[in-house]
Amino acid sequence: MDHYRDSHDHTLVLTERQTAILQALIEDYIATAQPVSSSLLAERPEIRSSSATVRNEMARLEELGLLFQPYTSAGRIPTDLGYRYYVNHILTASQQPEQALPVAPRDPGIEATCRLLGELTRYTTLALAPGWQEHRLQHIELALVGSDQLLAMLVTDDQQVLHSLSTISERPSPARLRQLNDLLNAEFMGSTLAELTDEALIRALNKLPHQPDDLLRQTPGLVRRRLEQEHAAPRLHVEGAMHIFEQQEFSDLPKLRALMEALQEESVFERLFSGTQPGEIKVSIGTENPHHGLEDCAVIFTSYHITEHATGRVGVIAPKRMNYRQVIGAVSAVVNNLAKRLGQ
Repeated sequence: MDHYRDSHDHTLVLTERQTAILQALIEDYIATAQPVSSSLLAERPEIRSSSATVRNEMARLEELGLLFQPYTSAGRIPTDLGYRYYVNHILTASQQPEQALPVAPRDPGIEATCRLLGELTRYTTLALAPGWQEHRLQHIELALVGSDQLLAMLVTDDQQVLHSLSTISERPSPARLRQLNDLLNAEFMGSTLAELTDEALIRALNKLPHQPDDLLRQTPGLVRRRLEQEHAAPRLHVEGAMHIFEQQEFSDLPKLRALMEALQEESVFERLFSGTQPGEIKVSIGTENPHHGLEDCAVIFTSYHITEHATGRVGVIAPKRMNYRQVIGAVSAVVNNLAKRLGQ
């Protein structure tokens, strides 16, 4: 769990016994999804207290807002604040080595990373693929196809090839086309695709020594045609959505509907994932999440460099009683292995 930290912190200070009870209760609840009783906890060897003592400590933890009793005579379950204390103070105090990967990730692509996380955790995973505006241009090529068509190809720093085919009114000579390609690459290689505006293209084309012709007038539109078809904002990719239906928390139809609505809104996860530094793992729990449909969920997420200038963001979404230790270990392992492979 290298680099693990979270911006949410609390000044609660628990005794050693209270901490042991809280940890045991949360981990039992994660495993069973059932309220945990004082008698069950009193049997745990690490607690070594009577049922009455455990019951009193649980009442104190409830007063502190870390536990609550869902109905009379039931055991207790964690609150959002209880999970937050567990993540911030209990897990970080007993950090475990990151999870060993059965297969090292070979593909740094955002969808492949998301798929691998889903296989490791058995939870639903999310990825925000960077929009084209974050990528930088590696090469531009305009090439004739047939007698009246021109192929415009843009190669980005992550080896994506964006291309479009357009009909042209006048066939340029090979020398003219080479001159145009040389100019475009000299002017824009290394620029972000967002900088490839009509105005910037026109300024560059005005540097050619010859008078404007039909090809020059058409060039800005030819180059930008595919960019205008691409999704400029980050795109949300969801892997393993069926795992949601395996969780009993979402057997309630209104809760399930609200969660599915949240998963349709890319802007929700853009806000949630924003500001995460590569390799930094964050946890957002329950009402900390920026959409009411995520109030029964926890999201563990991080970011990593796909290229020098483009950042991918990946996360795992599950009920609040997810296995935090396992998921944080898996996220850390995947991202750290990718960073080593990419030489970061």
